[in-house]
Amino acid sequence: MVEDAPATVFSQKHDLSSGGKAVEFVPLDGPAELPKRRPTGLAEFDRALGGGLVPGSGVLMGGDPGIGKSTLLLQTAATVAKGGGTAVYVSGEEAAGVLPEGKVELN
Repeated sequence: MVEDAPATVFSQKHDLSSGGKAVEFVPLDGPAELPKRRPTGLAEFDRALGGGLVPGSGVLMGGDPGIGKSTLLLQTAATVAKGGGTAVYVSGEEAAGVLPEGKVELN
């Protein structure tokens, strides 16, 4: 038997004939080292995050409009920056709108 797989965009860009990189699997039910967290200076926010921000991670906030998501995140960014850290605040909105001819646009 011979495998005859059609070429894909991925296979044309990457030569996998030499094998791959070994992946170490870690059991999820055993002891593990918790990630180091950096407190933001806002006690309740830190508590909700499990003790603070994990360096290199991202936080996705969701909730009803006007509930204070942007205010909380801007206060957090300001507190981190005042403490000598670097903060990046990225915001986006998703809303469905109908265009002429029945096309849908996501903003």
